[in-house]
Amino acid sequence: TVAKVKGPQGDSEFFIGTYADISEQKAAEERMRQEAYRDSLTGLANRLHLQSALARALALARREKRGLAVLFLDLDRFKAINDTLGHAVGDSLLIAIAGRLSQCVRASDIVARLGGDEFVVVLCDDQSCATAARTADKIRQQLSLPYPIDTHLVNTTPSIGISLFSRDGTDLATLLKHADEAMYHAKSSGGGRYMFYADLPAT
Repeated sequence: TVAKVKGPQGDSEFFIGTYADISEQKAAEERMRQEAYRDSLTGLANRLHLQSALARALALARREKRGLAVLFLDLDRFKAINDTLGHAVGDSLLIAIAGRLSQCVRASDIVARLGGDEFVVVLCDDQSCATAARTADKIRQQLSLPYPIDTHLVNTTPSIGISLFSRDGTDLATLLKHADEAMYHAKSSGGGRYMFYADLPAT
């Protein structure tokens, strides 16, 4: 801040400047923002961040008439891994899963952990059915490779459900719900595969 000091005639004679270093305050604010929007275990976007980021992506897709794909992932046999090898190994597995997921998509896409062993990937920018299928298959292959954790070699596979804007829904809740339903069918069909919501049997 700068204060002006006037002389007897009312003219400015000099100025007094003061400053305060607020870098620590800004760093603390940034840490709080990260904690509010990031999953504490994996560093991925959390549910709150996913909701706001997906809402923005949907608005852009509507405005520019682009496609968008939502992939809902659940790990096969994760509960058994946790129960037999312990939660520390389970947490390490989730961190490794997050790393592999992030490497399978572009920087413009969204990768989030909803909680437990549930993850969501949002493919932005004119995603077609074929592109979503290729990405889902790449994720399936990468996540199915063994994970060396401590003295263990852990194996799991992902079940993936896919919904497409605007074929399978035009709002956040519907797209997530339909991708979740497709994931459930992929898991009940044996796991380690992906399914599109549009391909589910009629009920």
